[in-house]
Amino acid sequence: MKLNLFLVDLNFQKLALAFLLIFPITFCSSQNYRNAVAYVNDFGRNETFINASMMEYSKTIALISPENRVNKSSTELVDKLLKLNEVLETHDKGFKNDTRLRDAMIELNTAVSVFMTSKTSDFNDYKSQSLLSIEDITENFRLKELDIEKLYQKFRNYEKVKKEFGEQYNIPIKFYSGLNIYEYNTYQNLIFYKINVLDEKLMFAINNRDLPNIDICKNKIVEICHESLQKTKLYRDQFIDETLNSANILFSNFFLYQDLTLLPITINFFQFSEQFQLLKCKMVIDSSFIPMDDYNKQVRTYNSLKNNFYDTLYDVNAKKNTLINNWVITNSSFLKNNCSFDINDYKFLAEEN
Repeated sequence: MKLNLFLVDLNFQKLALAFLLIFPITFCSSQNYRNAVAYVNDFGRNETFINASMMEYSKTIALISPENRVNKSSTELVDKLLKLNEVLETHDKGFKNDTRLRDAMIELNTAVSVFMTSKTSDFNDYKSQSLLSIEDITENFRLKELDIEKLYQKFRNYEKVKKEFGEQYNIPIKFYSGLNIYEYNTYQNLIFYKINVLDEKLMFAINNRDLPNIDICKNKIVEICHESLQKTKLYRDQFIDETLNSANILFSNFFLYQDLTLLPITINFFQFSEQFQLLKCKMVIDSSFIPMDDYNKQVRTYNSLKNNFYDTLYDVNAKKNTLINNWVITNSSFLKNNCSFDINDYKFLAEEN
């Protein structure tokens, strides 16, 4: 069973609804705009709608919510995005028939909708994933990362189109060329997700005293932790707020610590236990199989190894539980502090100097 997680309610649902009430979907009726500025001012409200939708999506990751809640939230968001696409296709005729902004947004909305209804967006399926082979888990990690990259390429394309549209019509449209905040958060969550899936599989192997799978999981966790630490180096300095990156550094190092502490003790105890059980069976058949003093020495060794194993397991799991709780709080705080913006002061156009 996975360790209980401390869930933090960020009230993003209320925030997203506030966005929709203040900035309803625009282009209620087709119209010709007198200039490009009028068009992009109107169009920009739809971007706020997308931001609210992505905040809601990020919330489901941050809270590690029950599956039914995640599914309900995703379904509602996808319905809103598809409805927005219908409105854009019907009413947004662009500016002087230039529909690049509209087309890029429709493409982005479609990509987000596909992503959110796919298994790629599920960061809660630790148990079902952990039941797969290491080979299948590794392949699923690869596919999940590939799908995430494809999704955020659509975001980058949308920002590129905004920049080009603004340059053509001499409008200072805001565009972002750096790492998307949602992309950054998703990749940070992917680090957390990978390690947790593998640890779930490891704990299952430990519960079943499955030495071959313990060794396989052990090696894979070490590999993923080193990979994760390399990625945190790349993510460093991407944002002023480095709390989430620091949390993943701490998280990865903890599982390297687990590999050096719990796992050698576990393997040693399980190996000795197998031999000891054989000895006990032989002693039942023939109590003189070995001298009683030697047998009692084996009993004391077994009890010592057993106590050390369970004490260490308890200590590691307690620390792990605290670390996971702290990570969830950090992730939630990161989203709250970095994904919010003043809806009353929102501007699609940049301030001119």
